[in-house]
Amino acid sequence: MSQYKIDPEPGIVHFLTLTVIKWLDIFTKPEYFQIITDSLKYCRQYKGLLIQAYVIMTNHLHLMVSARESVARDYKSLATDYKSLATVGDKTLEGICNPEQSFQNIPILSAIIRDFKKYTAKKIYQQLKKDNRHYLSRILRIYKSDKNKDFQLWQHDNHAITIESEKFFDQKINYIHNNPVEKQYVEKPEDWLYSSARNYFLDDNSIMEIDVLE
Repeated sequence: MSQYKIDPEPGIVHFLTLTVIKWLDIFTKPEYFQIITDSLKYCRQYKGLLIQAYVIMTNHLHLMVSARESVARDYKSLATDYKSLATVGDKTLEGICNPEQSFQNIPILSAIIRDFKKYTAKKIYQQLKKDNRHYLSRILRIYKSDKNKDFQLWQHDNHAITIESEKFFDQKINYIHNNPVEKQYVEKPEDWLYSSARNYFLDDNSIMEIDVLE
């Protein structure tokens, strides 16, 4: 399996990088960070996303994430139930999912990240218009694609790398936390407000709770 593809097995920890097209500095006000953290919290609470580490920068975010195994089983159960009902002509689940595009064929983490990007793109685009940042919203419209017919915020690639050892995990979490320091935004990792460094070093869960691996 390519190191840049999300592993379909639930519970596998991945290092992801989600980047704004052309590396545009869009996340420059608290409102934009709030949209991202609110969506991550929603995915964590309701969609089974496990967040081991994160940092949100002005034009990208790094995530150390996995999908809860119980959620994967629920998705597969739903797909199986749909197929069973469809076989006997029951229309109860019509419109919920397509048996030709079963959840069993979609890596759960991929589905969560796909929905996260779709939702945040819409909300951030609305915020850009509200803030009269017309130059940026025009650029997003220029780069619209077949998948995003009106505008595009995120690059398609998540640059997914599976975490296969404790050493590699430590390397990536240090990279995540040191990102704002390398950019000279702050002197210490925990000084950056939108980073899990605050969870690890300060026991500060005020922005977002995380799922620390034991």
